[in-house]
Amino acid sequence: MPLGPVNLIAISQVMKRGFLHGFLIGVTSGIMDAIYCYAALIGIAQITSYMAPFENLIKIIAILVFILLGVRSLRSAKNYRPKPPPASFGSVHKPIIAALALCLTNPALYAYWIGVAGYTSSQGWPSSRTWAPGIFAVSVFFGAVGWYTLLSRYVAKYHHHFSQRAFRIIFTVIAVTLFVFAGYTIFVLIQNYIS
Repeated sequence: MPLGPVNLIAISQVMKRGFLHGFLIGVTSGIMDAIYCYAALIGIAQITSYMAPFENLIKIIAILVFILLGVRSLRSAKNYRPKPPPASFGSVHKPIIAALALCLTNPALYAYWIGVAGYTSSQGWPSSRTWAPGIFAVSVFFGAVGWYTLLSRYVAKYHHHFSQRAFRIIFTVIAVTLFVFAGYTIFVLIQNYIS
């Protein structure tokens, strides 16, 4: 699984708020991946034709989300102090909203799932006229949830062993990576506008 914005946010949330927050991001991401996978397998062309008029708006929202999360990560780099996980889980809707925002505004996810659908269709499986797309999408969901469970568990278990300097580096790298995603999205938006 490529290290994208959702993975980065899951890691930072586990380090700041504990396993549950990273796990919830993973479950939300898994649901969105399954939806994208299923939609791509049964006919993404119809869905994207409805979304085409909103493409630039989606990219602008993605840029804002990347920048906002990058700034928050930079603040965490300056102010983070390792501490034991909180006794209560706090607000559980925030990681879900963050994962939804990242999944809905990440154009790379659309391209990725269109590529997966194209490849699997070219191999003759799964056919959109059978139950296979649904089974494939459910498998994607469980694979994503399994990945985020392992990632969140590992980070939750071992991040207390990191030094203060290591935390600053991790959060700074997360912030820079999110700014790069924002910069690339700005580049694509300008390139589309010019052509």
